Amino acid sequence: MRQRPIKPCVLCRKERPLCDSHLIPASALRLIRARQERNPNPVNVSDTGHYTTSKPYKDYLLCEDCEKRFAARGEKWMSQNWYRGRGCFKLSEALQRSTPAVLLDDNTQFYRGASIEEIETDKLVYFGLSVIWRAGVNRWSDDHRTINIDLGPYLEPLRLFLLDETPFPRSMLLAVRVSSLTDYVPSVNYPESRREAICRYHGFGVLGVYFVLFVGKQIHVDYAYNTAPSKECFISVAPRLDLEDQRRGVERYNKAVERGFRPSS
Repeated sequence: MRQRPIKPCVLCRKERPLCDSHLIPASALRLIRARQERNPNPVNVSDTGHYTTSKPYKDYLLCEDCEKRFAARGEKWMSQNWYRGRGCFKLSEALQRSTPAVLLDDNTQFYRGASIEEIETDKLVYFGLSVIWRAGVNRWSDDHRTINIDLGPYLEPLRLFLLDETPFPRSMLLAVRVSSLTDYVPSVNYPESRREAICRYHGFGVLGVYFVLFVGKQIHVDYAYNTAPSKECFISVAPRLDLEDQRRGVERYNKAVERGFRPSS
């Protein structure tokens, strides 16, 4: 067994033995294993390549206390409420039992998450920000691909928020969307970034729940229907976006098959 290094924890910055921390919780990765295949390991498919790997994105990063903080403040609740297979998707079910506060012309629905008893919105927000922060504070590699998003001056405010030392950081908006698909295929979309017109976008998805953090000085906290910092903690369901995501996923997979990929090989 490899000895745990004693270094400053990247969250609390105290010098302690570090844990082998995951970018995406191991509980999520277990749910995307294709147990019916000869090779059940998760398939990573992108625009540039494809591969099957048993190696998750993990690194010695956090001390034990900070690992427990992340688990208690978001990961444990998320692991019980994201899509768990066989039609079990508690977060989606809680929304379906509620009435949307806003319905747009394209059938996008916004729910007041803070008013839905089954949804612990503080844990939903904390989990999303913790994964995005982890993606920015470290370079993660599975020997095939490296993930590291550039949060620039927003990295430190996120760290302080995750330590409960500051309120929700300025010049940031978090938006959470829950899949509407009834035939959802368990998957993880690893953190990625892109530039928008007046801000920068950092997002990821895990088992039917999608998180997008918008950062930039032109971001306004009164932007309609955000999940945080809004006190209403709006959560969206957008069938049009779900179908677009599904289409892109199928296209990527088909391109991988054309390049010779065989999931059970």
